[in-house]
Amino acid sequence: MTLMIRPATIDDATSLAQLAATTFQDTYGKATASADLEAYLAQTFNPEKVQEILADDRQWLLVAESQGELVGYVHLFDHSAPTMETELATPTVELVRLYLLTTWQHQGLGNQLMQACLDLAQAQAFASVWLKVWDHNTSAIAFYRRWQFQKKGEVPYPVGNAIGTTWIMERPL
Repeated sequence: MTLMIRPATIDDATSLAQLAATTFQDTYGKATASADLEAYLAQTFNPEKVQEILADDRQWLLVAESQGELVGYVHLFDHSAPTMETELATPTVELVRLYLLTTWQHQGLGNQLMQACLDLAQAQAFASVWLKVWDHNTSAIAFYRRWQFQKKGEVPYPVGNAIGTTWIMERPL
């Protein structure tokens, strides 16, 4: 099976919005009330939002494509980290999302997307990459730890009317 990781384009907006909603729902659907989840998905994962991200020179979207179908993606955003007691390296970039369709998990694609993410961050001269991860997502936390991300703090994360806790993790480059 041929797999390609490439920058997303405007032509990917609809497919990427659908992929983003599907992967987010697969990850958080059982832990979030359906009304909250539906509202969040509609607001956050739509083609217009993807187009806004693509038009912003402080954000990057990379997609993983197999046989013309998007199967995963990574989103980086150059903006400030949440205020915490622990300082992060500067300049730093947020790894907003790294998601794969469930059928593509545990096959090495997450590692390929992470490497592409870190390569992009280094090419843009960032000193570190930071991310937020749900404190109950133990498989994601283990994945990030394998990539030398370290917990730096915690912040609340709203999904609709529900509020969860996310860890802030950072990896120097």
